[in-house]
Amino acid sequence: MAGAAFNAGRIVPQGVVAGTAAGLGGNGNRVRLKAMPMAPVTVGARTYTPAEIGTLRGEITTRDYAPIVTVGYGGPLARHFTVSGDAGVMFHGRPRMGPLTSTTTLIAAADLAIERDRIQRDIRKYRLYPVLQLSLGYRF
Repeated sequence: MAGAAFNAGRIVPQGVVAGTAAGLGGNGNRVRLKAMPMAPVTVGARTYTPAEIGTLRGEITTRDYAPIVTVGYGGPLARHFTVSGDAGVMFHGRPRMGPLTSTTTLIAAADLAIERDRIQRDIRKYRLYPVLQLSLGYRF
Protein backbone atom coordinates (compact mmCIF):
# COMPACT_ATOMS: atom_id res chain seq x y z
CA MET A 1 0.00 0.00 0.00
CA ALA A 2 1.89 3.10 -1.21
CA GLY A 3 1.83 6.18 1.02
CA ALA A 4 0.74 4.32 4.15
CA ALA A 5 2.43 2.67 7.11
CA PHE A 6 1.37 -0.23 9.29
CA ASN A 7 1.25 0.90 12.92
CA ALA A 8 0.04 -1.22 15.85
CA GLY A 9 -2.57 -3.06 13.86
CA ARG A 10 -3.86 -0.02 11.96
CA ILE A 11 -3.07 1.44 8.57
CA VAL A 12 -2.13 5.10 9.01
CA PRO A 13 -1.58 7.41 6.01
CA GLN A 14 1.95 8.87 5.95
CA GLY A 15 2.21 12.43 7.29
CA VAL A 16 -0.92 12.27 9.46
CA VAL A 17 -0.39 13.09 13.11
CA ALA A 18 -3.00 12.66 15.81
CA GLY A 19 -2.47 12.87 19.52
CA THR A 20 -2.78 14.68 22.80
CA ALA A 21 -0.67 17.39 24.36
CA ALA A 22 -0.35 19.01 27.76
CA GLY A 23 1.56 22.06 28.83
CA LEU A 24 1.59 25.45 30.47
CA GLY A 25 0.19 28.41 28.57
CA GLY A 26 0.24 32.15 28.95
CA ASN A 27 -3.16 33.39 29.96
CA GLY A 28 -4.01 37.01 29.29
CA ASN A 29 -7.75 36.53 29.86
CA ARG A 30 -9.38 39.59 31.40
CA VAL A 31 -12.90 40.97 31.47
CA ARG A 32 -13.33 44.69 31.90
CA LEU A 33 -16.75 45.70 33.21
CA LYS A 34 -18.37 49.01 32.40
CA ALA A 35 -22.01 49.77 33.23
CA MET A 36 -23.96 52.98 32.66
CA PRO A 37 -27.55 52.36 33.78
CA MET A 38 -30.43 54.09 32.02
CA ALA A 39 -32.92 53.49 34.85
CA PRO A 40 -32.68 53.15 38.63
CA VAL A 41 -30.88 49.95 39.72
CA THR A 42 -30.02 48.25 42.98
CA VAL A 43 -26.35 48.25 43.89
CA GLY A 44 -25.64 46.39 47.10
CA ALA A 45 -28.51 47.10 49.48
CA ARG A 46 -29.86 50.34 47.97
CA THR A 47 -31.49 51.52 44.74
CA TYR A 48 -29.64 54.33 42.96
CA THR A 49 -30.58 56.61 40.06
CA PRO A 50 -28.39 56.75 36.93
CA ALA A 51 -27.11 60.19 38.03
CA GLU A 52 -26.05 58.81 41.42
CA ILE A 53 -24.24 55.86 39.82
CA GLY A 54 -22.51 57.49 36.87
CA THR A 55 -20.40 54.67 35.43
CA LEU A 56 -19.54 51.48 37.32
CA ARG A 57 -16.22 49.85 36.45
CA GLY A 58 -14.45 46.66 37.46
CA GLU A 59 -12.12 43.96 36.16
CA ILE A 60 -12.11 40.17 36.34
CA THR A 61 -8.73 38.43 36.05
CA THR A 62 -7.34 34.89 36.11
CA ARG A 63 -3.89 33.38 36.64
CA ASP A 64 -1.16 34.60 34.25
CA TYR A 65 -0.12 31.01 33.41
CA ALA A 66 -2.34 27.95 33.36
CA PRO A 67 -2.12 24.24 32.49
CA ILE A 68 -3.59 23.27 29.10
CA VAL A 69 -4.65 19.86 27.77
CA THR A 70 -5.51 19.43 24.07
CA VAL A 71 -6.30 16.74 21.53
CA GLY A 72 -5.22 17.38 17.97
CA TYR A 73 -4.89 16.19 14.42
CA GLY A 74 -2.66 17.29 11.56
CA GLY A 75 -2.01 16.11 8.07
CA PRO A 76 -1.88 16.89 4.38
CA LEU A 77 -4.75 18.81 2.84
CA ALA A 78 -3.66 19.11 -0.78
CA ARG A 79 -0.38 19.34 -2.64
CA HIS A 80 2.00 21.44 -0.48
CA PHE A 81 -0.78 22.34 2.00
CA THR A 82 -1.27 20.97 5.51
CA VAL A 83 -4.00 21.46 8.04
CA SER A 84 -4.04 20.89 11.79
CA GLY A 85 -6.39 21.49 14.65
CA ASP A 86 -6.33 21.24 18.41
CA ALA A 87 -9.21 21.39 20.89
CA GLY A 88 -8.94 21.30 24.63
CA VAL A 89 -9.22 23.18 27.87
CA MET A 90 -7.17 25.64 29.91
CA PHE A 91 -7.42 25.27 33.69
CA HIS A 92 -7.13 28.97 34.56
CA GLY A 93 -8.44 28.62 38.12
CA ARG A 94 -11.04 30.68 39.91
CA PRO A 95 -11.58 34.11 38.31
CA ARG A 96 -11.02 37.06 40.64
CA MET A 97 -13.17 40.17 40.69
CA GLY A 98 -11.21 43.33 41.48
CA PRO A 99 -12.67 46.38 43.21
CA LEU A 100 -15.89 47.82 41.79
CA THR A 101 -15.72 51.60 41.40
CA SER A 102 -18.06 54.41 40.43
CA THR A 103 -17.38 57.71 38.69
CA THR A 104 -19.41 59.45 41.39
CA THR A 105 -18.97 59.55 45.16
CA LEU A 106 -22.70 59.10 45.82
CA ILE A 107 -22.64 55.28 46.12
CA ALA A 108 -21.77 53.86 49.51
CA ALA A 109 -18.53 51.88 49.55
CA ALA A 110 -20.37 49.10 51.42
CA ASP A 111 -22.87 48.79 48.54
CA LEU A 112 -20.04 48.55 45.99
CA ALA A 113 -18.41 45.84 48.12
CA ILE A 114 -21.69 43.87 48.34
CA GLU A 115 -22.11 44.06 44.55
CA ARG A 116 -18.48 43.00 43.98
CA ASP A 117 -19.04 39.98 46.26
CA ARG A 118 -22.19 39.04 44.30
CA ILE A 119 -20.26 39.12 41.03
CA GLN A 120 -17.44 37.06 42.61
CA ARG A 121 -19.96 34.38 43.68
CA ASP A 122 -21.46 34.30 40.15
CA ILE A 123 -18.10 33.81 38.39
CA ARG A 124 -16.38 31.38 40.77
CA LYS A 125 -17.62 28.31 38.86
CA TYR A 126 -15.88 29.36 35.60
CA ARG A 127 -12.51 27.67 36.22
CA LEU A 128 -12.07 26.18 32.74
CA TYR A 129 -11.55 28.02 29.46
CA PRO A 130 -12.07 26.30 26.09
CA VAL A 131 -9.14 26.24 23.65
CA LEU A 132 -9.52 25.81 19.89
CA GLN A 133 -6.70 26.25 17.38
CA LEU A 134 -6.82 25.71 13.63
CA SER A 135 -3.73 26.01 11.43
CA LEU A 136 -3.12 25.98 7.69
CA GLY A 137 0.43 25.43 6.44
CA TYR A 138 2.30 25.49 3.15
CA ARG A 139 5.32 23.30 2.49
CA PHE A 140 7.87 24.28 -0.13
